[in-house]
Amino acid sequence: MDKCSVIFPGQSSQYVGMGSELYHEYGFIKELFENAEDILGIPIKDICFEEGEYDLNNTLYTQVAVFLTNISFYKVFRHETGIYPVFMAGHSLGEYAALCCSGAIPFEDALAIIKKRAHLMDICSKKIQGEMWSVNHFPVMQLENLIHQTNNTVTIACYNSVNQATVSGECSEINKFIQELKLENIAVTKLNVSGAFHNSLMAHAANMLYKELTQYPYKQMHTQVISNVYARPYLPYRTGAILAEQITNPVRWGATIQYFQQHGITHIFELGPKETLKKMLRSEKGNMEVWSYDNPEDRRRILDFSTKESDKDVKSEEAVV
Repeated sequence: MDKCSVIFPGQSSQYVGMGSELYHEYGFIKELFENAEDILGIPIKDICFEEGEYDLNNTLYTQVAVFLTNISFYKVFRHETGIYPVFMAGHSLGEYAALCCSGAIPFEDALAIIKKRAHLMDICSKKIQGEMWSVNHFPVMQLENLIHQTNNTVTIACYNSVNQATVSGECSEINKFIQELKLENIAVTKLNVSGAFHNSLMAHAANMLYKELTQYPYKQMHTQVISNVYARPYLPYRTGAILAEQITNPVRWGATIQYFQQHGITHIFELGPKETLKKMLRSEKGNMEVWSYDNPEDRRRILDFSTKESDKDVKSEEAVV
């Protein structure tokens, strides 16, 4: 039997115009954006759809914009397919969308928390400027050994696969490290983010966010969410604590995908801007199909999949009758 999970991207997946097709296609997405603007007090639609006064790549706006876009994709996905996934997961910021869509955090609360999270991370980023780089086609274990030799702020921020990771650190230190990788012809790409996230440099933000997170109630999830920090399902009574830990701890994305495989997942649907996670999983997906809703061809595949699953359900009901 086919079993699916949904995944949500985080920062660096943003692009101007993301979600605009959904906004113009469905009235309930327009209402979602209007609700978000009332809560946030900023023109989030313009930030997502147009280049202008607000910089989409500024974490103050990136985080709420990507979250809102992820939620929009999930709502359209549910509307068009009727599919309930077995698991949900989100990469870094994307985890908030997973928790919201699982029923753990109401939409309004999630927006308020993310706005605070972005503000705190922005403060840390301005005090100690940092960067994040993707290191590609290079064994993560070897990368760890190289980092241990630096003895500075450079650390692995995301364990994306056995041969792909993201590193973060203070600007001068990480640039020196990246130059050394380039000399060894190791492929690297600078991420479109404004700080060294998932790093101890964010400790102040994590501590302050924890105080904020304790003020919110967390509900029972109708779908299990796999934690970035532990690559295991969230424990509802620890939701706030784990979200605070996430800021300074690495994202264990490769282990999350392994968890899917171990529990019989056959299809993974990426719900959010771009195809960042789909591309990341090319070498890790095994026999699983990975499709992105922001890709028109993949969207058709997902709709076809939902139709076939619906037909299976009808046949099963007929067999019972």
